[in-house]
Amino acid sequence: MLQAGLLVAETEFALQVESDIAPYKGLLMGLFFMTVGMEISVGLFFAEWKTVVSGIVLLIGGKVTLFDSTAPQWPILCTFHTCCDNVSGYLH
Repeated sequence: MLQAGLLVAETEFALQVESDIAPYKGLLMGLFFMTVGMEISVGLFFAEWKTVVSGIVLLIGGKVTLFDSTAPQWPILCTFHTCCDNVSGYLH
């Protein structure tokens, strides 16, 4: 199946196939994520819950740190960052 997709992608029909599949993109993505979700082992999750929670905290903490350190460099993020500073000023 993958080889057939690769062969079609290199022909003049690639745009036609892409436009035909576009309406089903959300459905196919949902199907993919549902099958991945069904592969999660609940027993393993509860056995390793500390590792899972620490990984989530590290991921979110890293994203917040990255956002906070790069916000002044990007105008749209800086506007949001300034807005957040103004809001936090009202809260104190």
